[in-house]
Amino acid sequence: METYGLVKQVNDGTAVVKVVRESSCGGNCAACNACGNREILTVVKNPMGAKCGDVVRITSCSRQVLKSAFILYFLPILVFITVYLVSSRYLEPMFSICFSVVLVGFFYFVLKKCEKKLIIDSEITDIIHN
Repeated sequence: METYGLVKQVNDGTAVVKVVRESSCGGNCAACNACGNREILTVVKNPMGAKCGDVVRITSCSRQVLKSAFILYFLPILVFITVYLVSSRYLEPMFSICFSVVLVGFFYFVLKKCEKKLIIDSEITDIIHN
């Protein structure tokens, strides 16, 4: 996957880059009001030696991006449904829903603790202009 960004800070071998997230509405954000602030800061490897103020191309492995999306979006839904189906045999439906929500929250808590292992290796592959 490729995206472009503006280098805001340079550290030892890495750079903090401001990137504009893609919107799900096709860029017509005034019409949907769901996007909010689309600018994010991300830390990437800096093998090209980019400096502050450079516009750069950032590349990341598509496989890692898809794996992370699977873990962040699909697995919680799977956990919720599985826990609900199993617990509904033993508990009232409302308690099953609450129990499922609590376990999904616990899933995200564990995921946050393991965050370093899920970091997508992105790097600057080209300096567009200074």
